[in-house]
Amino acid sequence: MSASELTAATLETIRQNDLQDGYIRLLVTRGVGSLGLSPDSCRRPSIIIIAASIALYPAALYEKGLNMVTCATRRTAPAALSPRIKSLNYLNNVLAKIEAQQAGAAEGVMLNEQGYVAECTGDNLFILKGDRLYTPPSTPESSKV
Repeated sequence: MSASELTAATLETIRQNDLQDGYIRLLVTRGVGSLGLSPDSCRRPSIIIIAASIALYPAALYEKGLNMVTCATRRTAPAALSPRIKSLNYLNNVLAKIEAQQAGAAEGVMLNEQGYVAECTGDNLFILKGDRLYTPPSTPESSKV
């Protein structure tokens, strides 16, 4: 599928779902083939376009804020799975979300393998300190603030 065909298919999916303000997720799988880990048996990838509205939290929490806890479950290490690959491997995030919920919190803060703040289970994290905005760095080397 060419870039223009993918754009057209995405726009058509949005139109078919009558979406004005929402969420688009493009999934590319290795396609149909035999079971196993080797992608060699798959002749062509499958493309799935999801268009939906999304509300992670009740509206009141966007005004009031939400309770958070630091989770024991760590973010997947870049050496284990390259952060350049956006996959649907959310198992560690799901486990951390369960941890947060069991602690009575709406969200959990996940640490990286060095113990520094990485992200939340389903959200990016920003801190406003004075007039500066901070977010976790993309590499461990830049975590010295």
